[in-house]
Amino acid sequence: MKLPVDTTEFELRSSLINMVQNILFNRLANEDPVAHVEIFLEKCNTVHIT
Repeated sequence: MKLPVDTTEFELRSSLINMVQNILFNRLANEDPVAHVEIFLEKCNTVHIT
């Protein structure tokens, strides 16, 4: 994934890390991998890089 800005310095806030860690995918039969990725991308889109 390429960042939309040219920078080598950015901050990963603990709230984002916690949010992503709470989205677990265990490969169980009743889990939808596409839905998992969609939820992950929704969470990532809440971060604005300026």
